[in-house]
Amino acid sequence: MNQPPLAILDCVEFGIIQPIDGAIRAEMSVFSALIQRPEPRNMIRTMFLGKQAYDKAAKDGSLPDSIEAAREAISTKVSQASSQCPELASALFGAPTPGSAPVQRRVGTDFWLRGRPAAMAALKELSQDCSSIVADMDDITRLQLDHALARTLVVPAYIGGLAGMAELV
Repeated sequence: MNQPPLAILDCVEFGIIQPIDGAIRAEMSVFSALIQRPEPRNMIRTMFLGKQAYDKAAKDGSLPDSIEAAREAISTKVSQASSQCPELASALFGAPTPGSAPVQRRVGTDFWLRGRPAAMAALKELSQDCSSIVADMDDITRLQLDHALARTLVVPAYIGGLAGMAELV
């Protein structure tokens, strides 16, 4: 399966030569293959469910102060880890690196990071370092924190915040 922008072209290529019903089936086939990957699930959790929880708490004034403190502490740890392991920076951990090349040309069957031992070791260490920061947080607060980390570009949304990082390593 191609990466998402190329998958769109696949939909057009396969669909344009078919009647509308066949084109819709081709589109659904490509879409269903893409949505089953871990990255979309993490992004839905972080950027949709996390955003709803974050915005609701912010609106009613119940957003814990511990979220911002944890975000800042994790941001510092991510910056340190990204400077020690450039593959993390190219994977969008921390501030985007200007002019960086894509880390993969085609989507594989699993996270591309699993094939990079140095990146996985750095992620494992980062996950362990950050686990003490969130140890006392409940699930909703962690979800809100994961959204805050993604919206401020500390941890990429496709990873799914600290929860997704812990699952990955």
